[in-house]
Amino acid sequence: ERINEKCKAMEVEDAGKNLSAVEALLRKHDALETEITAVEHKIHNNHRKETELLTKKHPHSAEHLQAKFKFLVELFAKLTSIKERRKLVLEKVYLQEKFKADVKDLDLWVSDIIKKMEIIQ
Repeated sequence: ERINEKCKAMEVEDAGKNLSAVEALLRKHDALETEITAVEHKIHNNHRKETELLTKKHPHSAEHLQAKFKFLVELFAKLTSIKERRKLVLEKVYLQEKFKADVKDLDLWVSDIIKKMEIIQ
């Protein structure tokens, strides 16, 4: 259930409409990545060991437990894929918005220099 929630959070199409919005989304994405890393550790270490132990204790449930673990790993792989795509989109939009902001700053600077030159003449 937590993995599905993270998938939904990562599948949001909003990539920000300006530089500050994109930066905020990147920070939010980084926080989600940190959470995902913690979940990944749990899946690959704890759940694998727990599944093996439960399979030994309850051999009649082994197939069901293995299927559940396999489903969990597949769901996590989907989340990882979505996370990587989202990061690429956000980084691309960040570069675009950063470029626009830099052009705007440069335009303002040029306008300021032109005004100063007109005053001097």
